Amino acid sequence: MSKACYRKASMSCRDLREFKPHIELLETRLALSVTLLSDDFQSDAIDSQPSSADTFFNSVGPEGFIQISGLGATYSDPFNPITNRSVVIDNPGAAQPIVGWSTIFTDDPADFRTGTISFDLYMDTPDDRFWTYVDFRLGFGGSGRTAPTTVGDTTLWNSFRINAATPDIVFDNGNGSGQASITGNSALHVEYSLNGTTETYRLSINGAAIDFGSGNPDRPWIAGAPGVNMFGFFGAFPLTSAPVYIDNLVVVNNTDGDPPDPPGNWSPPADEPTDLLEWHQHRGNKRLTGEATISQDIVSDAKVLWSEFVGSRESWTAVGPDVSGQNVALPTGNISISQAELISWDLNGPYFDLGGTGTLTAESTHSGKRIGDFIPGNGVLEKLEIEVFDTTFGQGVVRLFTYSGGNWVQQWQSAEIPSMFSIPNLITGDFDNDGQLEVALTPWSEVYVLDLATGQN
Repeated sequence: MSKACYRKASMSCRDLREFKPHIELLETRLALSVTLLSDDFQSDAIDSQPSSADTFFNSVGPEGFIQISGLGATYSDPFNPITNRSVVIDNPGAAQPIVGWSTIFTDDPADFRTGTISFDLYMDTPDDRFWTYVDFRLGFGGSGRTAPTTVGDTTLWNSFRINAATPDIVFDNGNGSGQASITGNSALHVEYSLNGTTETYRLSINGAAIDFGSGNPDRPWIAGAPGVNMFGFFGAFPLTSAPVYIDNLVVVNNTDGDPPDPPGNWSPPADEPTDLLEWHQHRGNKRLTGEATISQDIVSDAKVLWSEFVGSRESWTAVGPDVSGQNVALPTGNISISQAELISWDLNGPYFDLGGTGTLTAESTHSGKRIGDFIPGNGVLEKLEIEVFDTTFGQGVVRLFTYSGGNWVQQWQSAEIPSMFSIPNLITGDFDNDGQLEVALTPWSEVYVLDLATGQN
């Protein structure tokens, strides 16, 4: 029984369950669902734009702004000004700022009819603005879709309003009537649950179902809507609005087939069980794909031997039997998992052998930061990374580093490139078939190709 027991310690107690020949700690069995988006915006640079979004209108001023808040940013973050980052929608003028997501969905809106969209919302007091206002819209469209317009492409449409002199409300625009009170200057956890069988949605705020004064929280979709394959947050128009903050945006397509949800179009691999009562969950896999690491039915075979309270602070913990195999030492304080254990359980990362010694080190990567062996034959890893100097217009540079002597050493810096906003999609390759490697980026609507050896355009 050498396998250690791992779990993200966010619950108040631990159940130890027995398998032969393993000891493992089991998570609750998941429904068959697919997470299309889960973004807390922590990896986005302050004063940039959210890299997971694909639609922006009136977002770089002077009448509308969409930026990432945080410590040292133009906009302080209201959820936690020291450590947190979120998306800000600011509306000082008449132009309506819009941020939208569409490419996380398929082109067929019928593929998403049952599921949830949730986010945290914070709305400032209006002060010298007319109000604090944001539209949330779910909709549908073809391959060229951007964000719902409310004209023949919208499934549901709500507006959240903090008013200077009248009650603060959420209004059901899509159905033309119905409102409920909300509270400004406070964090609101907002969740929309869609039911494709009844073609209704349910809005919950801080866990409470909202009935918009009708007595029934299940509200109809806009007539004729086939489903959802885009959504967006919209600022005020044409009146001014104080900043609105969006965080922890999660989109889940529910395909579990359990009533009242309709059967989804997903089916498990041929070698996996199809009965939900036999569904296996992968331990140690943060993506939770449902693939089991041992061939046992975790629903009927697992039994609770004992449980013990070990605290409620969220952290990764590791416990295992002692050399006798008879005792498990429980943590008495905050403990850490070693890097080797993190790697073996696929936590944190991604990991790179930076020094070529076999020691893996966790490094963050994203659209504007890549690490890899981009220049074959030189025996070291390279890092391509952008820096944005002007957060309004997005001017910035690309730099190439090599890893040497335990540090990243800069090799070149490109000339300034406009409109990067931390979403340049850096890639490398021989793009003109001349035998020389290049780095290509698409900062906005242009394509830039730089020589990988020199950084010249």
